[in-house]
Amino acid sequence: MSKILPYKHSIIGFRFLTWRGSHEPMKEILTQPAWIPAVQWSRKDSYYFSTRTNEVGRASLGGQADKIKLKGAENIHVFVKARDRIFAGDTDGNVWRMNGLEREIVYTGSTAVTALSASPDDRVVYAGFMDGLIFKLQK
Repeated sequence: MSKILPYKHSIIGFRFLTWRGSHEPMKEILTQPAWIPAVQWSRKDSYYFSTRTNEVGRASLGGQADKIKLKGAENIHVFVKARDRIFAGDTDGNVWRMNGLEREIVYTGSTAVTALSASPDDRVVYAGFMDGLIFKLQK
């Protein structure tokens, strides 16, 4: 039995994922009027997403979404889940700890956050920055 792996198609400038061996697109669960640079699952039935207009939102699989404008946040483009918290990184170098739709800055670097990852036990969050530095952020 072969593995089912996603790959990208482009039709008239729109990109969508399909599964190899199938021509059916993945199910659309939410439509936003702005580009979505990052998505992170929060629980079985909800996820966080960001938009290029400095908004972060929480949505359910049913398509209901709440969004807020993040003051001081520019272009959140990475998320990671560590235990019950979501961490977000932006192009200004801020790492945010999300609590519902409230948030607080836990670290500010001098360049954009390019990667976030959690340790296997979810106790430590690692943040990678555009200048090549990696920081260990204790929870």
